Amino acid sequence: MSTLSGQDHKIQLAFCSLRSLILANYILPIIWALVFQGSMKLIPYNRFNIATEKQPEEVLKVIVDNTSEKRFFSFRPNKEFNGTIGDDRFYIQRNISYRNSFLPVIEGKVESAEMGSNIDIKMRLHTFVYCFMCIWFIGVGIGCIAVSLNIDKLSFHALIPFGMLIFGLALVNGGFWVEATKQKTRLIELLTKN
Repeated sequence: MSTLSGQDHKIQLAFCSLRSLILANYILPIIWALVFQGSMKLIPYNRFNIATEKQPEEVLKVIVDNTSEKRFFSFRPNKEFNGTIGDDRFYIQRNISYRNSFLPVIEGKVESAEMGSNIDIKMRLHTFVYCFMCIWFIGVGIGCIAVSLNIDKLSFHALIPFGMLIFGLALVNGGFWVEATKQKTRLIELLTKN
């Protein structure tokens, strides 16, 4: 069993104090900002309203005209979106020519308004992807905290959980927001033009 000399003990205590300061002043506020307050969300979600002069029946007709039935395999989609449409709601996704697990699911609810219709739109991740990413972020978050609390010296291996966290945030948000921006613009164009 090895014991620490007086000098080594002072260095270790200083390092522990420094580690606590770094965790409290830098790492936790960054995680707080990313998860709860920043524009980059841990699990992306977007909600907005579209006001249009079209009546609810006209809005749903536009959605039906641009949406094909949802199929498991569709190699040549003939319409811009695929999904299901109800009496006053729709659940659609944009047809894309590449694979994107973070493609937003668009949920819309059409309500009658004084001067036409109001469409409440929610964009979210697919439920399976949402559950998987929650589990993944929890695991990586625990890894980041464990490394932060038990680090003795800075090494490449100690940075791996933080790299995984940054990679996960970039992957989820990049895949979601690139498509969400396109889809929002296209929905506004489809539902507001006469």
